[in-house]
Amino acid sequence: MKRHCARRLAVSLAAMLAIAIFDANLGSELSPWVAYVFPVAFAARYCGFVAGVVCACLSGTLILLVGSYAGHPYSSFSYFVFGTASQTLAFLEVAWLASRLSNLEATLSKAWGSPSVAPR
Repeated sequence: MKRHCARRLAVSLAAMLAIAIFDANLGSELSPWVAYVFPVAFAARYCGFVAGVVCACLSGTLILLVGSYAGHPYSSFSYFVFGTASQTLAFLEVAWLASRLSNLEATLSKAWGSPSVAPR
């Protein structure tokens, strides 16, 4: 793994940990699960799809842990697990889209020579 990728992945992991701590302090009424999209997209965009998948799965795990610890608004734990699995699938889709965007940008950059001369 390249050094800049390791730093960016560390930033993503630190952001997810900060979101999880914030989520735990919010209690069971609110959940900032959408905020996990940003570190997942950042990791996938700059470190690749595998890093995005790792961050997406870790985000889902953190949501489960925080919900188990701080409480969740669902009437049953199985509903909570199903909802978290749906959110994790959304994170995986974001990781795929962000990595595809990075690949597309690299392809266009090679085709046009530099991003500054690419048509808009």
